[in-house]
Amino acid sequence: MKCYRFGRTLVPEGRVFENKHLALQFCRENQKAILICELTNLRFSSDDEGMLKLKTILGSDSYFLSNAALKGICKLIKVPSNYINGFPGRDLVLQNLNSNPYLVSSDERVRIFVQKATFGNDEHDVVVAVHPNNDPVIPIEQILEEIPTINQDARFIVTEEELVIDLFFDQNIKRGDYTISHGVSIHYPAHTSKDILIHPLCILGVYSRSGEPFDFEFEEPKKLAVIKRREAESFMINFMDLFSHEWSWADLVGRYETYQQYVSIITSLGKAKLELLKVFKSRITSSYNYKGIRCEGHLVAKELIPEVMEFLSAYRDELQVMEPYEQNNMLVNIYFPLLFNRIDTFHLADDNPYFQLRSRQAIGYMLSRLLNEVGIVREIAEKDRAGKRWRE
Repeated sequence: MKCYRFGRTLVPEGRVFENKHLALQFCRENQKAILICELTNLRFSSDDEGMLKLKTILGSDSYFLSNAALKGICKLIKVPSNYINGFPGRDLVLQNLNSNPYLVSSDERVRIFVQKATFGNDEHDVVVAVHPNNDPVIPIEQILEEIPTINQDARFIVTEEELVIDLFFDQNIKRGDYTISHGVSIHYPAHTSKDILIHPLCILGVYSRSGEPFDFEFEEPKKLAVIKRREAESFMINFMDLFSHEWSWADLVGRYETYQQYVSIITSLGKAKLELLKVFKSRITSSYNYKGIRCEGHLVAKELIPEVMEFLSAYRDELQVMEPYEQNNMLVNIYFPLLFNRIDTFHLADDNPYFQLRSRQAIGYMLSRLLNEVGIVREIAEKDRAGKRWRE
């Protein structure tokens, strides 16, 4: 698995697979070992480039750390991982880590997940996760071995932090001006301390008046289910139960009506407030600025949401003298299906599916935000009409 550097840590890029067997083969090839030791046996050092390395006092090998692993360790010893990863003083960082009171005196046992990874032109052993020994999470390759055969279209995404299993339904919906291919996205947090989350997943195709198709995939912020990590005894049982039946529309009560509303809004709205589009612009650019990958936000915005950038340029002088309230309420021409299609097809880091997940989540957030905004406007309009009828 390829890695890139982020501060003092490494970030594995991950892969996307069209079936379970390919994903399992990939994980088996990269799995190195699982170590169990007491927290007090951990020691930190760094190489000549300032990269953090971890070893146990009982072993001779030392390992690079992934960003997720550093977060796991820092949670156990109660220090902020951002400070450890970004503070410029190498010696001070090591001193703070190795003399940490939780590290020195704790009798807690931990599990250390080690994988083979490529950084630069060399292969290294990298710690990808550190969990308490009683944590219910098991490695990704073991999950893939134990889940039953899935009899519906599926996609497996392995990232630095998690295994994401996308399941698509057989029942696609086609109407005159749109198509819906729907499913669910199951997030298994193999290398973090999060819960298992299940979100609605949709590929929406919208046809413009000229018949031009605009397709895009999005993951909704809404959670269909949450499997709590703290319920350790039932954690894996409940996760495996997710695959005991074939997922269908029956599991997604009310979602079809929501998608119809999405289609109605994005095809009927030809304009939006500048305030809202500024929020969208920020969300879009932040999708490509994370964990060591940095993009030029202005260039990404110019590529993905040029309507806003052109508007800001055309009205630069007027905006400088206007009150914020007036600025925010200015209307900008925009066709949302085209915007979402741009986001879905534009990726700065195609080799790292983590950023593809972030972009589809960004689209889901924007659709949900649009639905809320338009719903508020319609509610106010209906109240105004009702009040007018009452006064008459």
